[in-house]
Amino acid sequence: MLSFLRKWFKKNPSPVYQVLIIGGSGSVGRLLLPFLVKEFSLTVFDLKAPPRGSWKYISGDVQNQKALRVASKGMDALLYMAMGSINPIHHVTSSYDVNVKGLHLALEAAKRAGIKRVVYTSTISVYDGYGDLTMGVTDKEEVPPRAKTVYGLTKHFSEEVCRFFHDRYNMPVLVLRLFLPVSIEERRTKPFEGLADCRTAAPDLARAVISSLKSTHREFEIIHITGDRTGRAYRHEKAKKILDWEPQTQ
Repeated sequence: MLSFLRKWFKKNPSPVYQVLIIGGSGSVGRLLLPFLVKEFSLTVFDLKAPPRGSWKYISGDVQNQKALRVASKGMDALLYMAMGSINPIHHVTSSYDVNVKGLHLALEAAKRAGIKRVVYTSTISVYDGYGDLTMGVTDKEEVPPRAKTVYGLTKHFSEEVCRFFHDRYNMPVLVLRLFLPVSIEERRTKPFEGLADCRTAAPDLARAVISSLKSTHREFEIIHITGDRTGRAYRHEKAKKILDWEPQTQ
């Protein structure tokens, strides 16, 4: 019997989970790709090519509706990590184009393609930068955003775009508010000034994203993902409940 089952599973392997990563060539994407490719079949959609690896690459602009629709076909999940240019000269235009307009077009393409799950990487910058590291100020996801940068403002708007698609189309969307993703080497070797070191090491972030992509949660949720292991700034109660996640890197 066991021999028969082994032969059957060899001939009928489990379907590969196809994940479209928009913005996968950026700084956060480069940290995550080596971890995600061990769990999923990845297609990176970006203006620039990602590092070489076992993933497919599609050159495309998030403002190109047709390209987004083509890239979304056959995908099971969408991970949107595009964040726009940090060049001050183009900051306003780029932030709105990528974080609001581009995201809306990508979610529209995902809906048309029948994509069942969306994970969006937002940021703690929807608050006052990274300055509010005081317990009770920004530690809860329910604390209203009050961004003081264009980038933070548009990331808040992007969260509302995600909420809109869930409310109107019943699309499951998990929004992960990230705190300074870094390599594990950088977190361990470079000092951090503040109440607690909230920088999120790549392995911890990867676990949160993988759990989000595999989740069966059907609602719209905003979840804080930081590297604070002390509980002095972020306690990750929602992440523990929904994703069974908390930071582990010291």
